[in-house]
Amino acid sequence: KNNAFSGQVQQHFMRAAYDRNVAERKIPSPGQGPKERIRKQSSFSLAFVAEADEEGDQRHKAYCLVGAGHGGMNGPYESTATFAVEAAKCLLDALESGTDRRSGFGTPMWHLAHLGFLERIQARGGYFKVIDGQPPRDLLTGLYGMAA
Repeated sequence: KNNAFSGQVQQHFMRAAYDRNVAERKIPSPGQGPKERIRKQSSFSLAFVAEADEEGDQRHKAYCLVGAGHGGMNGPYESTATFAVEAAKCLLDALESGTDRRSGFGTPMWHLAHLGFLERIQARGGYFKVIDGQPPRDLLTGLYGMAA
């Protein structure tokens, strides 16, 4: 009973903060986002670059390309919701089928990879690719206008 009451109080304060931020035009109100045509034409590409914490000049490097094209998941407008829904579907399917779930602390990908999360995202038009080595200079210049 106490948890339910605490949840209601928290919901009240969150709603008040949301309404205040909308009124102060700090965040858009519902319906003020980009129109469907713009969302359908959107895409996004990200590159994550990693360098191992090793001694010496020859540190191991890798990079990961993530993104989605036109249509399917679109850009940031619908991809966030798609990621959340597909993650939830992975967990619900695992519960229903009795598939082992990974408990404890870890990244979302660690908890979802064995449940087919990447395959679901790829089926919706997303891509995810890890490449060994340093990214080519023209890749970072093309994506971000910066040198590798």
